[in-house]
Amino acid sequence: MPGCRECRGPEFVGAFKALFEHTSRHFADEEAKMQASGYPAFGEHRANHQRILGDMDRFCQRAVAGRAQMARAWLNDSLPAWFDLHAKTMDSALVVYLRQQA
Repeated sequence: MPGCRECRGPEFVGAFKALFEHTSRHFADEEAKMQASGYPAFGEHRANHQRILGDMDRFCQRAVAGRAQMARAWLNDSLPAWFDLHAKTMDSALVVYLRQQA
């Protein structure tokens, strides 16, 4: 989480919750655009969003329960790689499709 590498305790939990909420809103907006445009890979793209949101929710719950170490490791190690791959593959394909529709 940008600006929160040293967060601990309730500050970490709050930052994690804020990231989860922001990501959920972002994905919902993106999915609305995909549906409105008739994007053919909507189901696959949405499933990828739902999988990562499920992971985020589970790790956020662990942090809330006082088990933040695994959540912190996942945020630092796994999530950035997922976002990078998702942006380079699924999101870039979506951009190409949307530009073709314009």
